[in-house]
Order: sequence, then structure tokens, then C-alpha cells
Amino acid sequence: PNGKIDKRALPEPAVAAASGRAPRTPLEETLLALFVRVLDAPADLTVDDDFFHHGGHSLLGARLTNHIAGALDVRLTVRDVFQHPTPARLAAHVEALTTTAAPAKKARPALRRRTETERISS
Repeated sequence: PNGKIDKRALPEPAVAAASGRAPRTPLEETLLALFVRVLDAPADLTVDDDFFHHGGHSLLGARLTNHIAGALDVRLTVRDVFQHPTPARLAAHVEALTTTAAPAKKARPALRRRTETERISS
């Protein structure tokens, strides 16, 4: 009579079966486990499931990058998570980063106290 929908009368939503694939590499397996932990998602998440379709947002993305840094010693940004939102795509990105890593930076010389003659006068 009032035009509103009776939400209690609606049927329960059908839960779609997981249509993704299982992890193929140890890296995909690790990233999938981190996705499940950060999203507090069920263990039936697959490597093709999107981080943001399962409740992920920028703050959880930051938490995910911290977990990845701790587990894999790879520094990612939240932007990387937005651009590669599935464990499979993120694994490919991490592999690309680690195989084309920049050459090691030249070590900085050790700090030392300047002598009186080396100090710059004003």
C-alpha cells in the first residue's frame, strides 16, 4: 500500500559457486592467503576473485600491502592493489617487479664528524 518493499518477504540471495581457479604457484597461494586474512573472507576465495568485490577498500588495501611486505619483503602501494585487484594479477605484478628489480643503490659513505678546517664558515 505505501510502495515500500517488504525486505523480509524477499527470498534469500543465491550464493554463486566459486568460479575461479586454485593457485598455481606458491606466490599465488601466499597472496590468496593474505587476501583471505585481510578481507576476513571465507577460505573458498579463488585467485581470480576481486579484492574490492569482497569488501576491500583503500584502508584494507594498505593493510594488505603491509602484510605482503612482511611475508614477501616486497614493497607495494595501494595503487598496485587497485590496478591488480586479484591474487593472480597481483602475483604477476610482483613477479614482474622482482625480475626487473632496479640495480642496487650505491652505498652511502659512512657519516663522520668534520674537522675544524672542513667546516664551512658563514
